[in-house]
Amino acid sequence: MSKTEQQVGLMPVIFQSIGLLVFGYLSFMGLNYITNGNIMLSGIVSVAGIIILYVLSYLLAYRKSKKTNRSDEQQNKTAEVLLLSVYGILFIGFSIINIHSLIIDFVQKSQLQQAGLAKVQYVRDIELAYEKAVQDKENALNTAANTLKENYYSSKDQSVLNELNQLLGTRGTLGTTGKGRDKKVNQDEFDKALEAKKKTLNEQYVLDRTYLNTTDNYLRSAEQIFKDWKLFKTAYTYQELDVKTADYVQKTKEKMSEFTPPAFTVSSLSFTDYMGNISAAGLSSLLCLLFCLVIHFCIMAPYATSARHVKSLREVRRPTGGRGLRS
Repeated sequence: MSKTEQQVGLMPVIFQSIGLLVFGYLSFMGLNYITNGNIMLSGIVSVAGIIILYVLSYLLAYRKSKKTNRSDEQQNKTAEVLLLSVYGILFIGFSIINIHSLIIDFVQKSQLQQAGLAKVQYVRDIELAYEKAVQDKENALNTAANTLKENYYSSKDQSVLNELNQLLGTRGTLGTTGKGRDKKVNQDEFDKALEAKKKTLNEQYVLDRTYLNTTDNYLRSAEQIFKDWKLFKTAYTYQELDVKTADYVQKTKEKMSEFTPPAFTVSSLSFTDYMGNISAAGLSSLLCLLFCLVIHFCIMAPYATSARHVKSLREVRRPTGGRGLRS
């Protein structure tokens, strides 16, 4: 234990250790949210913050408890003010990060969970809407083909048969049966041609099966992340879902340019918008600020409990060593 720690006592040092641990955790999580899950950067900045605050607290306690001459007292206080100013700047910056972390974990957690799950569901809604759009095209093909077949049976118009051949892609090979008024399209050939056309339609519009399986696995994983509130993955996944959604929509547009995805209301909440979250939290932000003040009071406990010493005139003039001692 250092001389300064011995002077301030054990309890202030214990309070300081607790304060630094809580400060480090809140700083790490706040930065993790702000940087969309950049754990390395969050860790480096948090550890640097702990070290700097500890050093500043140590220097302040040392300056305060150091015995100084009255002539040096003003210089020592000036140094203290400068150190306190640096600490104050860091307090403001890190408190914003710490409050952001507290608000997300204790005020907006359930709302962000729901917003994240809504994003997961939206991708699934797009998938269902696209499947329905493909099915609608298949139904439209089926309706048009059967309508033309019935029209040919009633009209015996060759142009109608040509149109049916064109629709089914049979290039005029679709046969007929019967004669005169009973002449109609060969049902077996019609059924085979219609099924072949439906298969071609599916190949044209249905998304790649591997891509669909990969997306489905990702969505199940993302859903579990929000349900379990996995601290180190929520922010990154929340942001990544926007990218996945845009990619999914692009894939559908490449297959079917006229496809319009369903509407979606984007949540105003965000892991990265710390000022927006702090403003939206209202009174809770003030309570979080009070908690941050308590944390920093603990960190500064050695300085707050240190006694200030200023040498008296007698101490300054008192001789040292053995020169002034006589038997």
